Amino acid sequence: MIAFMSITTKKGDRGETDLYDGRRVRKSDSRIAALATIDELNSHMGLAISLGGDEFLEVIQNDLFVLGSIIANPKSKENMTENLTILEDRATELEATIPPLKNFILPAGETLACQIHIARSVCRRAETQLAKDLDVSCCAYINRLSDYLFLLARSVNIRSKKKEVIWKKL
Repeated sequence: MIAFMSITTKKGDRGETDLYDGRRVRKSDSRIAALATIDELNSHMGLAISLGGDEFLEVIQNDLFVLGSIIANPKSKENMTENLTILEDRATELEATIPPLKNFILPAGETLACQIHIARSVCRRAETQLAKDLDVSCCAYINRLSDYLFLLARSVNIRSKKKEVIWKKL
């Protein structure tokens, strides 16, 4: 018989939670805040997929779980180096397919592109919350991911023939 773990443990009712190493920390701890933002980002990626995003977004979702496990384990020796290389390669390929940017643009256009822009902004917030003691590849991955999502949103708009909205100072 398979034992099932209950989702409701009541252990967090007093504002604390467990890290991977068993330490109890406040839910306001910077690692927990980063994990929550990574989770939010992953959910936005799922919505982008449901709106027609490509299969690489699922790869990113899996990468975000790896990153979350690294964040949750202060003693982790894991890194995101291989994931980062794959992401950088995809960004380079994507950037070669779209015209160079000459102006700031507003996050607008096709519904999928707008959702990707939302994911990108959540990604940027996650970057500000990452623990300083993480391997540099973790921070680099999130930084590069926001770049990739920006390129992807532009690509979606260009493919759907939605004109990019250039920012104008009013």
